[in-house]
Amino acid sequence: MSNRTRLLDPAAKGGPRLRARLHDPSGPFLARAVLPGIALIAIATNAWWWREDGGPPGIGLFVGLALLTVASLLRGRNRPQNVDLVPADGAVHVANAGVLRQVIRARRIRAASTARTARGACLALVRSDRASPLLVELQSDADVIAICDALGIGHAGFGEITWEHTRAPRELIVSQIALALLWLASGAALASSFDVEGHIAVATLVLTVFYLVAQRIRERKTLTLSPAGLCVRAEWRRDVYPYHQIRDVRARDDGIEMTLESGAVRFVPVDVTSHFTGGLTAAELALVADQVRSASLRAHGHGPSRDGAAARVDVLRRRDEPASAWLGRLDTLAATLTHEAAGYRQAVPARDDLWGALRDPEADIEVRAAAARVLVRVDGDDARKRVRAVAASVRVASDADHILAALDPDTEVAATKLRRR
Repeated sequence: MSNRTRLLDPAAKGGPRLRARLHDPSGPFLARAVLPGIALIAIATNAWWWREDGGPPGIGLFVGLALLTVASLLRGRNRPQNVDLVPADGAVHVANAGVLRQVIRARRIRAASTARTARGACLALVRSDRASPLLVELQSDADVIAICDALGIGHAGFGEITWEHTRAPRELIVSQIALALLWLASGAALASSFDVEGHIAVATLVLTVFYLVAQRIRERKTLTLSPAGLCVRAEWRRDVYPYHQIRDVRARDDGIEMTLESGAVRFVPVDVTSHFTGGLTAAELALVADQVRSASLRAHGHGPSRDGAAARVDVLRRRDEPASAWLGRLDTLAATLTHEAAGYRQAVPARDDLWGALRDPEADIEVRAAAARVLVRVDGDDARKRVRAVAASVRVASDADHILAALDPDTEVAATKLRRR
């Protein structure tokens, strides 16, 4: 089996398969690029023939321009699909997904958020190679934890997630179709030697300018989950609702209704989607409302507490001490932990706390590196393999290198590597 086949075949990874429902309206790059790619090939090929022959452009050039103009309308949105997710080291493979088959890589995640839903749980992801967020419906909290561990995502998520729900104006769609028809009419006129190409060219130019201007100035409506709160952009204004001020959230057929702590009710209208006009589907709208509700609950203190575990591993933190002294202290702590296993009780973190600190994406990177070194010193090669698997899920490459640098058994060598970072 080739390396590329192994990369794309989840079965080659041997991981557990998790059933999920994937909402990916734009789809992978290859799926998005098919129609524009065909159009550009037709344009480039006919432009080359035109240049070589010196005659009038062929009709294929205008067919390519027409297809490029309406490619977004013809492609539309991908429907939600039931898929299998296979967590791996630093990635999640999406299998049994048809055109939505893909690999979600930890280091391409730019933002994430988790939520409980009526049917289980939901994970929202923003990728560097995708315009619209992915929504992944999972059956249980355990499934969410498995995916988050593979992608290096904490319980509360991180970053900003923006959903655009702007319905394209009917005039814009009509002008887009009319422009494509004019391209075809121009090609037909040239092929038939009709003396109307001048009029068609002027009409095409006018429609092109109208389409580009309308696309540029049309109002864009967005919902953004940000660290500061829910940001709503609509009607040329921007409102921010801090999560701690939101008491309840529910989805309606045409928007999101929020009850604030003051008792006031705020309604955020959302454009309902269709295949051509953009917006959010009813299912996506409900999941976005669940995300806002979960963010509000976290702001009110619900969810797992990290204070106890953070206090127990605080001894790992590097203070005002040289790297070599810090690493030496960690080695002493590892020896103490080994003696504790033999029956000598000391005030040291438990193994579960150390693994929890290492896997916690929200923990300080030096605490994670310290936990990794202690675990490897105590449990040897088995722990080293597990630590490397965790490092693969760290989103920032320099942070992963920091963790791996701390594993060198030679204290001075490890200190030198850490000082270089």
